[in-house]
Amino acid sequence: MASASDITPVAGKFYRAGSGTPVPARLTVERKLVRIAEAGGGPVLAEEARGDVAISARLGSVPRRVEMIGSWTFETDDNDGIDRAFGGFGRGALSALEGSLPAILVAVVFVVVSLIGITVFGLPAATQAAVDRTPQEAERAIAAGSMRSLDATLFRETEADESRREALQEAFAELVSAYENQPWAREDVVFRLDFRHAPAIGPNALALPGGQVVVTDDLLDVLEEDEMVAAVLAHEIAHVHHRHGLYALYRSAGVGALILFLGGDLSALAEDAVVQGAVLSNLSVSRRSEREADRTGAQLAAAAGLDPMALLEALEALTGADADEKSSWLSSHPGLKDRAKAIREATAER
Repeated sequence: MASASDITPVAGKFYRAGSGTPVPARLTVERKLVRIAEAGGGPVLAEEARGDVAISARLGSVPRRVEMIGSWTFETDDNDGIDRAFGGFGRGALSALEGSLPAILVAVVFVVVSLIGITVFGLPAATQAAVDRTPQEAERAIAAGSMRSLDATLFRETEADESRREALQEAFAELVSAYENQPWAREDVVFRLDFRHAPAIGPNALALPGGQVVVTDDLLDVLEEDEMVAAVLAHEIAHVHHRHGLYALYRSAGVGALILFLGGDLSALAEDAVVQGAVLSNLSVSRRSEREADRTGAQLAAAAGLDPMALLEALEALTGADADEKSSWLSSHPGLKDRAKAIREATAER
């Protein structure tokens, strides 16, 4: 004899194969028969052996489907009713996990840790692989596009003294010559030095991908000695050598793509974790890039006959009161004490 739970009706909608018109219906399971009748005591719409129908798995609040393939489909939001009618059939491990708070917490921790791992370890490896496979022609095209954008927004024509610019161009050419004589130099780089008036970014020097270096008028105002400016140029040539600009560009694009992906489906917690991990990782990468450029730039300055410590003097002039700051996790650049140590070590290695 059927128990009361066997014949408790489940409300839903009935669809004939090939028809999109729903019919309000009730499903019951009695004596291993699945019977579907119109709601309100209407006629029987379908009756099949219990073993002949397919039942979709339970997944959160997703509607369940009971169907006779090629004949009809019954759809309902009453997941509990389907479980009762079919004795829990279709309630698999995934559904059980959804109801387990410990399992959910473990899953959330796993997802967050995995995403941070991708951001901190996987993304840098993928970024470096992309940098290594980028031809120099493409890098120069990126630099040209960046320069056009900067000229249209932040940059204006330089107002610096022409004779001083000519002297710095000569110093830059000597540095490039010294670079090209190094056994570790890249042969595909075409260097170029430009000057721009850019009050929005203050005293600064930029190394664009492909070999273009830009110095602002404000930096020339702060650094009155050409040797200090030349030391900064050596530092920027080192950035070009190590392709730090291209790496930063690709890394930012990768982080942006990952955050865009997370914004679609995963929780705000996972997205925030990746954002925070990306910020700290980017700061770490920035500090590492600066240390690398300090070491290579110091070696290059020495090879060109300049005082490598002139870079430290330039940094002290640019940072002013922060000259004694130390490195921290929230710094984009190493502290001056750390940079001085790196420069001295690089000079001693020659």
